[in-house]
Amino acid sequence: MKTQYIWAKALAMKEMKRVFRIRKQTILPPVVTTTLYFLIFWSFIGAQIGEISGVAYIDFLVPGFIMMSLITSSYMNVASSFFGAKFQKSIEEIITSPLNHTSIILGFLSGWVVRGFLISIIVFVIAHFFTSVTLVHPFLAFLFIFFTATLFSFAGFLNAFFAKSFDDVNLIPTFIITPMVYLAWVFYPISSLTGIWYTLSHVNPIYYMVNGLRYSFLWVSEVNIWISLWAIIVSNFILFTSCLWLFKKWYGLKN
Repeated sequence: MKTQYIWAKALAMKEMKRVFRIRKQTILPPVVTTTLYFLIFWSFIGAQIGEISGVAYIDFLVPGFIMMSLITSSYMNVASSFFGAKFQKSIEEIITSPLNHTSIILGFLSGWVVRGFLISIIVFVIAHFFTSVTLVHPFLAFLFIFFTATLFSFAGFLNAFFAKSFDDVNLIPTFIITPMVYLAWVFYPISSLTGIWYTLSHVNPIYYMVNGLRYSFLWVSEVNIWISLWAIIVSNFILFTSCLWLFKKWYGLKN
């Protein structure tokens, strides 16, 4: 048990160091993108819209921007890191080590989650230059950020198992994650939608993640936050089990 902990800790430290070593790719892009979002919405759009759900529009956007950066960062970090190890064959050294499959997954996951939290904190700090938003429920925000980071890390993990090239890694964020984010109550209230778009938004899991984090900041919620939280936890369990099964099968790792 102690040996597993030492090996998993070493793998986790490797992934954390990777985050900071290539910070121009892992940390800087979300910072620049989020700053531009705040500049645009604070300077030009926020004043025109006024309030949404009883709060200033720019304050309304903060939880959505945090979640948007968190999701993209969590997914891309694992997808690039794990697929890179798979592509370079270095993953073979890890899976033939004394580490069991659960320890390998959790070791990799540690670095990805740390990056997600780091990005969330940076976006929150940037928000203070443009808004007056405060964190009302810190522990609840921690839970939503943590489980969202792990969920999309597992999703990136799964994609890396099936990906045959780096182009395959980029397909999911381009054609699935980005549309889901834009239909997830980030920029507007879902109640303003009608028809098929309203229905699609309510079956979108990211909507419930944004809802939970927005409640943590602004006391604003459209759905029950506890249902949202448990749905994310159950989804984490399902994806973790799927990753574990693929590891045991060595799916996509032998060749």
